[in-house]
Amino acid sequence: MDSRVLPAIVIGYLLGSIPFTQLVAKLVGGIDLRTVANRNVGARNLSRQLGLGWGAVGGGLDVAKGAASLWAAAAIGAPYPALLLAGLAAVAGHNWPIWLGFHGGKGLTPAIGAMLWVAPLETVVSFVVGITILKFTSNILLTTLAGFGTHFAMMVLHAKPAVVVQFVLALFLLLVIASVGDIADKFRTAGGVRAYMKDPDAVYRKKPARKKKRKSK
Repeated sequence: MDSRVLPAIVIGYLLGSIPFTQLVAKLVGGIDLRTVANRNVGARNLSRQLGLGWGAVGGGLDVAKGAASLWAAAAIGAPYPALLLAGLAAVAGHNWPIWLGFHGGKGLTPAIGAMLWVAPLETVVSFVVGITILKFTSNILLTTLAGFGTHFAMMVLHAKPAVVVQFVLALFLLLVIASVGDIADKFRTAGGVRAYMKDPDAVYRKKPARKKKRKSK
């Protein structure tokens, strides 16, 4: 293996580990995303706490670090396609960041950045499809499946190299690994799947605080 691949992977992981959404939440709202709503250190939770504008800022920075990891790998001379490992490392760093005790996001935003680097047109189209699905369903699971499904279909249509298809598949698997625990928790109870598909946002809503009963004098 080329001696520059390992440094590229380390750089990718460290870039991915930068918790931009958590930093924005702390600096702007004094919020620890790990303790509110779905406790996910990601752009969607940030949007729920501070609004779409700040969510876009945090999410945009997370997208950038996915692309930056591959740019950095290429800049230090890591050979293609081995340098793609830096993109995978960035998503892994986002999901399991060393700075947050390995408790991070689900990897979608840095994965988008990495996919933009290898297949920009397909990524933009799949992003638009995903955002459209999210707007009408509020279901991040359907959004992710629709986005990646569109991406794979377009890569096959455009005869992208096998290594690129494999890279995007590996990104998707990292998202699945990071999400499998939450999916299991949501769907474990009887009727959980039906309830989630009917009203996915319900899992993020805070339960109203119970009013304390006044003691009779």
